[in-house]
Amino acid sequence: MRPKAERHPSQETLGAADESCLAEFEDYLVQACCSESVIEAHRGAAKHLLVWLAMERRPWTDIDDAVLRRFQSHRCQCPPPNYGHGCYKRKESRSRPVMRGAVCFAQFLEQSGRIPQPGIHEEGQRQLTVFLKRCAEQRYTTESRKAFRCTVSHFLIWLHWRRTPLADITPDTLKRFMEHECLCPGRFRSLQQHTGYRRYIRPVEMYVQFLAARGLAPNAAPPSVTRSNPALRKFRAWLRQYRGVSEATIHNYEREVTALLPGLGTDTRLYDAARVRESLIRRLENVSRHHALQVTQAARMYLRYLVANGDCPPTIVNAVPKCPAWNLSTLPRHISMEKVERLIASCDPKGRAGLRDRAVLLLLARLGLRAGDVLGLRLNDIDWPNARLRVCGKTRRATWLPLPQDVGDSLLEYLEKARPRVNEEIVFLRANAPPRPFSHSGAITAIVRYALRRAGMHEVTYRGANLLRHSAATELLRSGASLNAVAALLRHRSTDTSQIYAKVDVGLLQHVAQPWIGGAR
Repeated sequence: MRPKAERHPSQETLGAADESCLAEFEDYLVQACCSESVIEAHRGAAKHLLVWLAMERRPWTDIDDAVLRRFQSHRCQCPPPNYGHGCYKRKESRSRPVMRGAVCFAQFLEQSGRIPQPGIHEEGQRQLTVFLKRCAEQRYTTESRKAFRCTVSHFLIWLHWRRTPLADITPDTLKRFMEHECLCPGRFRSLQQHTGYRRYIRPVEMYVQFLAARGLAPNAAPPSVTRSNPALRKFRAWLRQYRGVSEATIHNYEREVTALLPGLGTDTRLYDAARVRESLIRRLENVSRHHALQVTQAARMYLRYLVANGDCPPTIVNAVPKCPAWNLSTLPRHISMEKVERLIASCDPKGRAGLRDRAVLLLLARLGLRAGDVLGLRLNDIDWPNARLRVCGKTRRATWLPLPQDVGDSLLEYLEKARPRVNEEIVFLRANAPPRPFSHSGAITAIVRYALRRAGMHEVTYRGANLLRHSAATELLRSGASLNAVAALLRHRSTDTSQIYAKVDVGLLQHVAQPWIGGAR
């Protein structure tokens, strides 16, 4: 005679209280207008979760994200009551519907008071309301604020189920949120499956920075992270005080010296000619000639700083090799005036960004300004009654330039129709919220590059902001102006710097060219 089968402990545990809870959960799904198939699948998943909790000797109050993930990855050997979803196996087609039902059941337990709520989500939502008001003050659109609310709510739900308070948010918390496989209640997907991954995660980073600024997340990343190398702090101060260079030049020197320091080492007493040359040769292996000039110039300036402080002998400056650079060896890269006009016409006259880009392109094309000149242009630099513009170039000396009619009209249209009404002296601001000045002159170069793309000028290889400066000087010289006039427009201290533009006037050069020996053409 076969022995009577023993009952599993979990079958004794699922008593009247569990059946009553499952019945209430079923009513909860009915009130949520779920279909019969969804109700049956979620009820089976909830029963499966209760059986597994009984086998693990865990109470309901332990349910959180970690417990649900352990339930998701468990190798199912649960006893066989009817779960309503068949045999649970670790397959995507079966595990995801089961986990949706388990997460929905956990949410029901929390809403019915069977699981204590830590209050993380409520406090986070209160702070989210203040954060969205701040975004509205910074002129973010209604659509952007709706997207911010959805994304940050996802982050708060994830924190809630992980039982992570706002004060415990760290940079590692953000990393885990980016990488987590989403089981959060709601219509969310894993972030790796999101098409706009960086755009989706950016509001969360902004929200965490907002919390850190208010002191609610002291362990999170600070709102502004400096990219400066702390080891070069005295070098930057020396450049400002004794060399008088601009902040952009200081930034470039610091970037190049930072790349050289791993090869040079931190102990300046060990620097010698062999080490300097070896580090530079390794750095210059795969860079262009123009970039090599920047690297050697930055290295030479850094060694001069060390010599001035007595950290290195004066002769070590001569260890930096000189890169070959011949004056007038190249032609200025330019485009014809027909293409310049086509470039300006590619800007959308109805959009705020289009009005701004058109004013920027006209300043570059008509006055030959540099990208840094346009970047630093202020409202008080425009003298409207006298139709002139004040520009401070590399030498930091103010120069007044005449303001052409079309340039003035474009500037006025941008200021009246497109520029945000903010308390900011800089003329050109970002088109996207929050409205603030550009951080680097590369943004002006990007405006030229995008305009070339819109105009379909794919044959133009050089796409920098100086393209329009060279084009203005070339056209001025071709129209009969002297080199002195070109030097005045470009603000060159010497006409020798402007001589390179004389090489592009092929028509005049043909008149002075001598015949080749033997009469060959």
